[in-house]
Amino acid sequence: MLVVEEMSFTKAAKKTFLTQQCISEHIKKLEREYGVSFFERRPKLVLTPAGKSMYQAMLQIQNMKNSLELNLKEIARGAMGEIKIGSNASRARVIMPILFKKYHEKYPRVTISVFSDDTSVMTEMLINGKLDIVIGVDVASNPLFKITPLADDPVYVIVSNNLLKQSFRERYAEYKKIFPYGVNLSLFEKIPFVRNYPTSTINSLIDRHINRYNINLQTVFSISDYGTQLQLCASHQVAAFIPALICRTVLKFNDRAGEDDHINIFPIKNLNESLRIDCITLKNSYMPQYIQDFIYSIESEIKSETEWLKQNI
Repeated sequence: MLVVEEMSFTKAAKKTFLTQQCISEHIKKLEREYGVSFFERRPKLVLTPAGKSMYQAMLQIQNMKNSLELNLKEIARGAMGEIKIGSNASRARVIMPILFKKYHEKYPRVTISVFSDDTSVMTEMLINGKLDIVIGVDVASNPLFKITPLADDPVYVIVSNNLLKQSFRERYAEYKKIFPYGVNLSLFEKIPFVRNYPTSTINSLIDRHINRYNINLQTVFSISDYGTQLQLCASHQVAAFIPALICRTVLKFNDRAGEDDHINIFPIKNLNESLRIDCITLKNSYMPQYIQDFIYSIESEIKSETEWLKQNI
């Protein structure tokens, strides 16, 4: 390329600290290899059509090389890449929109993909390299995992005013005053519930509680999606159990709901357990800076959200 830019073997040799003969022999070797001439050497040095084609190709290769070097430097600094996250869909719906704006401003060339499934499925995907991070609940210890607890996530019972009125009739006003201090679930034995699938962590927690106190609840609908559970509660047919981190969705619903449609968020009396939200990554795996910063952002956002909820539930 220098020979073309200088149109002189001598000048190119000086800039590269090589001999003119060395450069001339290298070009002749290429010409023999491709069976063409790149230069007309007399009366003065000019490019042939083959030489022009080779020069354009060399420029493209140089540009690709420069671009690759820049991209590799960005990747090395953690400024470009992809994050594959496993998370419950309802939690992702709450956390990601808040987190994404700030994170994307800092890392505009990092793409984020969120996959939703049961925690056990997502941790298997993590082991198989299909995910970088899993935001799970009460994840069991595993020698392959680095588990970072993010926050405790208390469980609440939600029920509409309309369903409370149907269930407690003349005692509705009395219980409305009492329940914010803790619901005795034995009073809800005749109220239908929508609950998560039996294998879910929140279901196991509730089952331990009701078995301890010999309480029998009616489960009439099972779905591990809190958005659907909220909509079913809004139909005044069922009550549900939801973790605190999902409660902002209920509060937003209540902002536009009428008195009968209002959905109450009540703590559960004598329920001393809560869920634990964990961030799971693989031990001893390379973690680019952009993923480290994303984990920090999740941790910060969840802590901020849980503090806000303590003040507003």
